[in-house]
Amino acid sequence: MKFKPVVILLLMLTACGTVEQAAPPPSVAATVTPPPTQQVFTPIPTLTQAPAPTSMPLFQLNDNGKTVVFDFTARLCEAKWVNSVNPQPLPCPGDLSNVGKGYIGLLSGSDQGLDVNFPMILAFPAYDNAGGLFGRYPKFTVGPNDEFRASLTCRSNTPCFVSYALGYYDANGKYYEPFPIEYYKYDVEPPINYVWPLNQLAGQTVEFVLTVRNEGDALQSWALWISPRIVR
Repeated sequence: MKFKPVVILLLMLTACGTVEQAAPPPSVAATVTPPPTQQVFTPIPTLTQAPAPTSMPLFQLNDNGKTVVFDFTARLCEAKWVNSVNPQPLPCPGDLSNVGKGYIGLLSGSDQGLDVNFPMILAFPAYDNAGGLFGRYPKFTVGPNDEFRASLTCRSNTPCFVSYALGYYDANGKYYEPFPIEYYKYDVEPPINYVWPLNQLAGQTVEFVLTVRNEGDALQSWALWISPRIVR
């Protein structure tokens, strides 16, 4: 089921103190400062409450006159993709005939009834219940009015029960995951669209992380990020 914003907020506030979730392994840092070894996310010190996302019906690909300044789909393979237990980066794009440790790649828009030339990110955490798939992107300096936008769903005709999250590494290599986590179950939910304000990070240079976590059957975790982007 899809949680209402208030429920999501309560879940996030309690998660920092009581719930452990799969976190990126140390190797996701590669040549930069390693992330923390504990699997408990550090809250933003100055953040008193998480931003409430704006939900919209169906696919929302209209940027309302804003300009895309960071396209996660176009830069998919510039990110370092790992699962939460395997320190070795996954190939990008991956091989659909070998997805035991996870998979990341692009999918044609026709899979979701969109234009064939409209690509989207297809993510699969792993067959071995590794817990999560994490993509750490190159550095980006956040502007005061920047927003993260994306549509979330499962691959067509493929049931899944997954959660999505947007995290980031700060300039000191510390990992944070302050943005709402959305649980998605294919057989009961339509596509979910979000606008996440990034104003709390304005002026900071960070490395964003796209995350998908398996929340049910590991064989049914084919998740889609449709047009994940930052607009300004």
